[in-house]
Amino acid sequence: MEILIKRLSEQTKLPAYVHVTDPGISLFAALELHIEPGQRACVPVGAALAIPVGYIGLIWQQEDSSDNRGISVVSKVVDSGFRKEVVIELINISSEKAVITVGQNIAQMIIQKIEQPRLIEAEDLSEAAEDAV
Repeated sequence: MEILIKRLSEQTKLPAYVHVTDPGISLFAALELHIEPGQRACVPVGAALAIPVGYIGLIWQQEDSSDNRGISVVSKVVDSGFRKEVVIELINISSEKAVITVGQNIAQMIIQKIEQPRLIEAEDLSEAAEDAV
């Protein structure tokens, strides 16, 4: 599988797997931002991704690092139809102002295969999984 990435600014640090063992693609801030305690901010990554049909990108918190202490990532789903700039919502859960710098690793995107089962309306759900065992 391949994912096409469109750089939206010359200064953009493109999303990448930083280490061979990383489960997620690291996403980097495209601008400097100050976030007051308890505040939320949307941080663009300066890139758009073309996730293939049948897959989704899950935005998650990076492993705890000294750069992101006190910053929490609002998890979200990026589906295969989304082709705009990826924007990460951050919350400062610390008691001090947080500074996000250009190129700072702020979140990760895990690519996951999805299934779309057929949905069937039913009047009775007595054949639940636990009943079938």
